Amino acid sequence: MKLIFLCLAIILLNGCKEGKNFSHNFEQDQWNYKDSLQFVFNNENTQTPYEIRLKADFTEEFPYTNLYLKFRIHEPDGKSSESLTNFVLTDPSGKWLIPKSWNSYSADFQLSDSIRFDKIGTYQFWIIQYLREDQLKGIKNLQLQIIKK
Repeated sequence: MKLIFLCLAIILLNGCKEGKNFSHNFEQDQWNYKDSLQFVFNNENTQTPYEIRLKADFTEEFPYTNLYLKFRIHEPDGKSSESLTNFVLTDPSGKWLIPKSWNSYSADFQLSDSIRFDKIGTYQFWIIQYLREDQLKGIKNLQLQIIKK
C-alpha cells in the first residue's frame, strides 16, 4: 500500500511541472551517425524561464566513457546556433558514474538552469551523435525536457 501511495505522489509531483518532453527510442539500442534527432518547441511567452534537461539510458554495451553530442537550435527568425557537449558516463577504468536502473544506466544532465526564449514562435532543436560511429551501440533512448520554472 505504501508503494502505491509513493508512486502516485511521484506522478502527481512530476505532473505539476509544466513544460514539454521529447523522447526518442533507438531501434536495437543503436544510434546511426546519419540520424539526427529533431524536436520542435512552440514558445508562446518571452518572459517565462525554462530549465532544459537531457536524459538518456544506456546498456553495458555502450563502448565509450563519454557521450559527445552536437546541439543545434533554429530560432523562429531563422537564426541558428550550435554547441558541442561532452557528457562523462564512466571513469577511465570503465566504472559507470551514473546510476543503474533495472537493465540499463540512466543519465540525467542539466543543460540549462534558467533560459528564456526571446522570440515567440517555433524553435527547432537538433541533437546529433558526435562520436562519429556509423552505429553507436548501447544507447536505448534520449529525452529532452523543457521545463517551465
